[in-house]
Amino acid sequence: TNNVLTTRNTPTTISMLKYYKNSMPSKKSSFKSDGGQLLVEALVSISIIIFGLVGILTLLSNSLSLNRVVSDQYVAVYLASEGIEIIRSIVDANININLNGGSVPWNRNVECGTAHGCAVNYDDVAISIFDANNPGGKNNYSRNPVRFDGTYYSHHNPTDPSTPFTRIVTVKHASGDPLNILEVTSVVTWTGRGGGSFKVS
Repeated sequence: TNNVLTTRNTPTTISMLKYYKNSMPSKKSSFKSDGGQLLVEALVSISIIIFGLVGILTLLSNSLSLNRVVSDQYVAVYLASEGIEIIRSIVDANININLNGGSVPWNRNVECGTAHGCAVNYDDVAISIFDANNPGGKNNYSRNPVRFDGTYYSHHNPTDPSTPFTRIVTVKHASGDPLNILEVTSVVTWTGRGGGSFKVS
């Protein structure tokens, strides 16, 4: 007798097959879920990188602006100090003449109107007095920007590149000892890149 195994689809068997089929995950929906999550993660990462770059660029911009301000202040302090040293040099030259047998006032060529100030250059032997009656005159360049020829700051050559700095020197006799002491003030003003006004004296 041949033993034949016969399988019949009973209602219970069919129900179990349907259960297994329904419980199996859908590959298509799983792929869609993973793709959406990766997109969100990518957007978040890009946003973080962009915010970081913006912060770095802002820091660099502020650093460059600060360096510009510091550089301008350094030049202004130098010009202000140079203005005083020029007056000292003229006085020293007068004293040297007297020590070698000459006879000139020790304060010769350093008289300056205190109301408007004077202009000085690094190689001056006498300072230029500002003339209020002729504000456009050639000696009134104390109101014009100092120029830089690549080596020296001066007003000599009007074709040299102009700087943002203006220097005015005032000289007056000291109230306590007007015959022997001079009070010298050197003021440098300039306008920064952002439009702010600065002064060193």
